[in-house]
Amino acid sequence: MVYEDYKKSAFKHLKTCEAMIEAIQKLQILDNTSLITASGKQPALHNLFYLCGYVLESISTYSVYKHFGWSRVRSVKERDTNFSSICNFSFHFNHGYQYFVNGHQFQSNQFEVLKLPLNNSGIPFIDSSVNVDLEMQALFNLWKPELRYHDSSKFYPFLFNSQLNLSEANVFRFVDITKQIYNGLLQIVG
Repeated sequence: MVYEDYKKSAFKHLKTCEAMIEAIQKLQILDNTSLITASGKQPALHNLFYLCGYVLESISTYSVYKHFGWSRVRSVKERDTNFSSICNFSFHFNHGYQYFVNGHQFQSNQFEVLKLPLNNSGIPFIDSSVNVDLEMQALFNLWKPELRYHDSSKFYPFLFNSQLNLSEANVFRFVDITKQIYNGLLQIVG
């Protein structure tokens, strides 16, 4: 696997999210009481949230490798001490570096690696000067691949023992912030 595969994956998942939002919005215009809207909307929202995590993981992984100069033709699974010593990042956690791809914890790995060189980028979750509301922070931090096994009506922990539901409003906003991150990273790293 070469690092550009992550960019392709992010693009594919983001286009899927955009198409799902467009379909939900068209259903509202056509018939807000239709059976498919009532029965299929919550699973679609859950999957939108799930796919956004993969967009964020993929584009941030691509950005780390691209920004720090990984070879375009070399597999990311290979060990490269020169590359990793620059950014303290590797594919496998057992390579001995603080940050790694393996494990799907992009929030505490890829995004952390990108914070130092891209701190003044205007990109949410990377640039510390960009304010992100608590609900979006919660969704960002709650994402993990195990979401695919969760019931689509699940509530997630939020603030002070409150629960967060994946509503149309907050999922659509999460897709928007995902697009901001995707576009912002591509503008910087190419």
